[in-house]
Amino acid sequence: MAGSWHGKQTLKEGGREWIVTRSAEGKYKIKLKSAQLNQCEVGEWGVSGDIYFASTKGWLEGKKFTRADPKDPANRTAYDIVELTETTFSYRHRETGEVLTEVKVSDDFSF
Repeated sequence: MAGSWHGKQTLKEGGREWIVTRSAEGKYKIKLKSAQLNQCEVGEWGVSGDIYFASTKGWLEGKKFTRADPKDPANRTAYDIVELTETTFSYRHRETGEVLTEVKVSDDFSF
């Protein structure tokens, strides 16, 4: 799962798109873009069995880092892995049931 992955989702209010880069050391950086939002989130990720989890540590605006509240449960998310191949990663949010899909892209991929 290390490397860069791209996801896109259609929503009632337009949609969203993201590029997430996961390191083999368990860190991630996700660039998220939608009509309402353009942000960069950083955190830690991991896999245990068939569960993928992410823990948001904060957000980057340029070089400014805003720390996430470690007590807020919204900053820790667990997903059931639906499909994981060398080129496709699908996962289901354990609380909402929302399924997200990403495809592997080159490290220089951009929106």
